[in-house]
Amino acid sequence: MSCDARITHSFGGYKKNLKAKEDTLFQGGVNLKVCIAASGPAGVTVLPKKEGQPEVKSSIVNFQASGYYHQGLWRALDGTKVHQFTNASAITQCLKGKVVHLYGDSTIRQWFVFLNVALPDLKEFNLLGSSRRKGPFMALDYENQIMKGG
Repeated sequence: MSCDARITHSFGGYKKNLKAKEDTLFQGGVNLKVCIAASGPAGVTVLPKKEGQPEVKSSIVNFQASGYYHQGLWRALDGTKVHQFTNASAITQCLKGKVVHLYGDSTIRQWFVFLNVALPDLKEFNLLGSSRRKGPFMALDYENQIMKGG
């Protein structure tokens, strides 16, 4: 879906954005929310490499923890300095003169709400008349030139 479709959807209606025949791919009880049974025996057969076949490099990524919490504070393992903000003025000073873009799911919405509560000068406004649950959201602290959207 395009970004425009998201805004249209936030107004409460659903605008079909599927191309011709794509709706057949999204049928409840037919190909959505149904179990897909195996069509044969479960198994994988690995054949030997064909002669002259080029070697394929593995794209396996080794995941490692980026840090941990200790005594309520995040400790980054890569040496990144993590700032802890203990009050509204420290957060405001960090964000002063910045535009903050928040993209994501309900976790981002929780951050949006938290910042609005934590920063009393940050005022939320709703240009599009969108739902409190759907967004898009925007807030502004005019004096400190902080604009936040999500």
